[in-house]
Amino acid sequence: MSRVPEGQHQTSRQVSGLAGQARRLAGRARRLGVTARRQIGERVRQRVRTVRSRQAALQPGEVARAGAFRHGYLVSAAGSSVPPAVAQWVRREVGTVTYRLHPSTRLTVAADAIVLLGDPVDVDADTADTAMIAQRLAGLRPDGTAAIVRAASRLGGRWTLFVHESDGRLTVVTDALASQGVWWDQEDVIASHRALLSTPVSALQPNTLLRVGLPGRDDHEVHCYWPAPEGSGADLVVEPGAAGRELRERLVTHTRLLATLGRPGLALTEGVASRALLAAYLRHPRDDGFAFTTFEVSSVGEGLGPVEHLFAASHLAQTVGLPHRVLEVAATPEAEPLAVAFSQTYPEGASHPQSASAGVARAYSALPEGTVVLHPAGAEVQDQATWEAGDHLRSSEGFPEGDLTQRVLLPFNDRRVIELLLSLSGAREDASAPLAPLVDELPTPTPALDA
Repeated sequence: MSRVPEGQHQTSRQVSGLAGQARRLAGRARRLGVTARRQIGERVRQRVRTVRSRQAALQPGEVARAGAFRHGYLVSAAGSSVPPAVAQWVRREVGTVTYRLHPSTRLTVAADAIVLLGDPVDVDADTADTAMIAQRLAGLRPDGTAAIVRAASRLGGRWTLFVHESDGRLTVVTDALASQGVWWDQEDVIASHRALLSTPVSALQPNTLLRVGLPGRDDHEVHCYWPAPEGSGADLVVEPGAAGRELRERLVTHTRLLATLGRPGLALTEGVASRALLAAYLRHPRDDGFAFTTFEVSSVGEGLGPVEHLFAASHLAQTVGLPHRVLEVAATPEAEPLAVAFSQTYPEGASHPQSASAGVARAYSALPEGTVVLHPAGAEVQDQATWEAGDHLRSSEGFPEGDLTQRVLLPFNDRRVIELLLSLSGAREDASAPLAPLVDELPTPTPALDA
């Protein structure tokens, strides 16, 4: 285990002391009922006041970093009119196409033919070097676009790929979970967010690609490219032992690569996927890494459950020696800049994430500068239908709204990881069952709230 800096030891001791207080209070609650419940509520409120005071100094700078459509893009024919929201974004011309990028969006171009937006990593080659990844894809051009798509489909991270073909057509491919949106309108303007386009619009789903013809014309096709045709080399593992070992090692490697892209902060809950992610991260921890848990203050009135979940997560982090932060989720005034950015990015409608809230986005703004959030979204895929529907992503707290202030990365967003999860899950209703062996590697903490 990596050495934890002294300042973080202090935070850990504070959490430990708070957990001890919670254990004592919870025991009284079970014996004395409502009176002790009120004591726990007051203790949590004291903790929240402490967190708020710590956030106060950071809030102005952190909120200033947030902006509508953070990590977004808009792609159109050169010279096309664009919405005011992107008018001041960074511009890059590739052929006859103009890429407009939010200042936070990473762009990598190779051979004026391969454009990668976002943060891809190559688990097979064990690299997070985006330039190297783009060059490798460009080197496949003599083999055709199909070869590029197949190679790209094995990439982890969060990304969108644009392949400029010699005949002027543009092929667009998403990452395994289509976690970085691809929307297009009737004029074949392509964007990361629905709100950047006129209506009607369409969205690219996982396992499909978009081919656009001449820029500025309604000339496009959508093709399914997975499952791969028979005999093309698809290699789903069916033997459970081998599949389990490969799943573990691939998730560990993917998590390690993502953690190199910034200061890793693990979104920690009591859920199986979150704990499996923690176990994967701990194989290669970083000195500056930490865990965090969001907590809604108003949930105190709902009983002990939310409090128990909070302190269980804190206690688990303490057990494995990982500093833990509590992020308060509170109502955000509509006039606050972050709330405005949220409403512009995720207006009410079909594209609105089910559980997303400006309060969660605001909570994420309290994380340290340069944090890359390692989030367990995507682990709940049960079959190909749920994979391609994407509902499990839209109902994950912290994703995608955490992107408004940080970069949220998804260790389960890897095609091979998903294939292995599906292979191991079979017909079982519990999609998280294949992750149990990873969770079992974690030390068993003493109960966070004992009687």
